[in-house]
Amino acid sequence: MQGWPYSVIVALEVGRGSWTAPLDAVRLAPGDNTANVTARQICDLMA
Repeated sequence: MQGWPYSVIVALEVGRGSWTAPLDAVRLAPGDNTANVTARQICDLMA
């Protein structure tokens, strides 16, 4: 069974913990270039 592909950006906790904070999630469309989607997410996050 296939799932829906997503590109997710999270912030990691400082130190030895395992907590994460989701910052952005984008559902990938068929044919999306994952590198381009990730680069766009990072640019949008930094803006």
